[in-house]
Amino acid sequence: ATLMERILKEHARRKGAQKRGGGFVRVSFDDGIAVVPGRDEDADTLYRALAELRALDPDLARVVDYSFAGLTQVEMAELLEVSERKVRADWAWARSWLRTKIASLEADVR
Repeated sequence: ATLMERILKEHARRKGAQKRGGGFVRVSFDDGIAVVPGRDEDADTLYRALAELRALDPDLARVVDYSFAGLTQVEMAELLEVSERKVRADWAWARSWLRTKIASLEADVR
């Protein structure tokens, strides 16, 4: 599983603990994302959108994962063995696609 999948799955698993007196969900800074209690639907929506992006284009999903993990575009380009320009273009496309997909998923819920 990717870093984002593990973080979102752990968050979903722990949200039940809040019902039993649990407080904040703690995710280390090194994991690349802080999950805010009370925003479970946002995490679920992001998880679903990322899963769809991963199915559509695994390379774009990796750019998103690396970005959430805090890698620079230079580091991503080295890992993916592509140019920095390609990483910038992929990141811009993935962000745009995710915004549109998340808005669509949120509209479906309302």
